[in-house]
Amino acid sequence: MIANAVVAVFTLKAARATQRSAAATGKAAEATRDEAEATKQEAAASLEVVEEMKADRELQWSPFLVRLPAAGLSVNLANVGGGPAVQAVYVVVNGTDWFKSDTFNMHAGERRDVLLVKQAAAAPPSGPIFASLTGQQHGEALICVDRFGTYHRFLPHIQLQPDSWRSGQPNRPAWVDWVGTQL
Repeated sequence: MIANAVVAVFTLKAARATQRSAAATGKAAEATRDEAEATKQEAAASLEVVEEMKADRELQWSPFLVRLPAAGLSVNLANVGGGPAVQAVYVVVNGTDWFKSDTFNMHAGERRDVLLVKQAAAAPPSGPIFASLTGQQHGEALICVDRFGTYHRFLPHIQLQPDSWRSGQPNRPAWVDWVGTQL
């Protein structure tokens, strides 16, 4: 009988020890889950920082083309951005006439005159390629590619930021298709 009582006491102590061990294991598992969640959040934050750094680098090394006041068919252009403008073209639509420059490259900080040549085609290209202050068949666009392969469309006097599109992105704009035929 005493032996049974001793066994019962040891069994009870063993059960309590197992219970404490299970509680400690549960707390350890909860701490591990919390740590895993914190690691997941840190990883997401790190990816966000990397994306911001990448966007900042691309912005610093992207061209930014502007048209400066000029008269006639010679137009003064400047690249006020931090990167080169590759395969750039400047296009102007004036009613049924349209004018296009030869394709050119511009270094960051470069300024140059570009000659517009009247195009022989009967009508200017249609679609959302150009910008117009009047909404009529008048407009202009500066289009180029940067060193990262991103296409940029600058609409002088219409919007401050260029429209941009990179290969592999969905919804390829019509102006990218058009400029692809001109380069």
